[in-house]
Amino acid sequence: MTDLTERRKYRVLMIAACPFPANYGTSGCIKEMCEVMGDRGHEIHVLTYPYGDGSPVRSVTLHRVPHLGWSREIAVGPTLQRPLFDLLMVFKAIHLAWKYKCEIIHTHNYEGQLIGICAKVLTWRPLLYNAINTMADELLSYNAIKPVFIAKGLARFLDWFAPRISDHILTLTSDLKDILVSWGLPKDHITVVPAGVQLEMFSNADPLRFRKIWNLGSSRTVLYAGTIDQFQRVDILIDAFSRLGPECADVLLLIVFPFARRERKEELAAQAQKLGIADRVRFVDEHPLEDLPDCLALADVAVVPRPQCPGHPIKLLNYMAAGRPIVVSAGGAKGIRHLENGFIFPDHDAAGLAQGITTLLHDRELSARLGTAARQTILEEYDWRILAQKIEGIYAGMLAKKTPWYARGYKRQTAV
Repeated sequence: MTDLTERRKYRVLMIAACPFPANYGTSGCIKEMCEVMGDRGHEIHVLTYPYGDGSPVRSVTLHRVPHLGWSREIAVGPTLQRPLFDLLMVFKAIHLAWKYKCEIIHTHNYEGQLIGICAKVLTWRPLLYNAINTMADELLSYNAIKPVFIAKGLARFLDWFAPRISDHILTLTSDLKDILVSWGLPKDHITVVPAGVQLEMFSNADPLRFRKIWNLGSSRTVLYAGTIDQFQRVDILIDAFSRLGPECADVLLLIVFPFARRERKEELAAQAQKLGIADRVRFVDEHPLEDLPDCLALADVAVVPRPQCPGHPIKLLNYMAAGRPIVVSAGGAKGIRHLENGFIFPDHDAAGLAQGITTLLHDRELSARLGTAARQTILEEYDWRILAQKIEGIYAGMLAKKTPWYARGYKRQTAV
């Protein structure tokens, strides 16, 4: 590996239009990327919302917009105050790019990209878009924009417009790259760089800690750890759990999510009650990120029920890093190969999910083998230290290209 004193350092403005840091997939992924890039000697400036969960972020400089809203609740998806934060971020992004002589603007998700487009036009900096999902896949699931045809039209427009105003695009998966190419974007404009994992986080997990705290005794456990928004389809998991046979009567379902979602939790609890399994389903909310390794360590089976996921479920990477036996839907099975490092069931198929859970609960030899293989996959393909080198290569390629017409007269800085 190239020594830090020899390797090119970059000044980067990262735009994270979300609560940051926060214990859910997108925010957590951005945090780990920024930290590893900072660890490698790059000057990383993160522009974000005025609040997060308070956990430390190393090796980067955080810049927050003023809190002119009315809530500090961490939530996934649209809220009434997010447009205000996004507007404030446009002005601050322009200021930071000039003040710190940032060479590249690196944006995450759609709101971050729209902010980055404004900053690109007014500062002449090259723009790297980190595509995490598609709006057609996710926006309607929040049920936040009415009537529905407006939400659909907005999603289509964002999917068409946002990726095009960039100098390069990173996608988390080849599926997402294929979607962008089908929309007319050139293949050589897009590079697949999956989300990574900091493996050290899972090295000393304690499987007994939460067994004692949650009074689980010796019960076997099926675990889901992530947000419980509609698009995650936790309802499919509850349906599948109700289909387990009498030989699984001792099994508990743990649904662990990072922040309170009272209405959605009540909906899922009502479903469990209707199916007659309420006494075997436990909801655990508002757990901090540092608890995650110990939570995963107690799981006999970990589940990703979300179907049709063009991005990469970050919870899946966490399960793999923890070495857990995994049952995952076909649409979410990024990096998973059936019966090699996980069990894949058809999308939307509760019976297939139940079969996967039952198989791994009964065949402990298979479960152990799949868990070990899943962690090995992380070591070989999803280590942030390896992925960071790919991102550095993208930065180098973007800065090496001929200066576009709108940037003529701007002299790029070539050294930190």
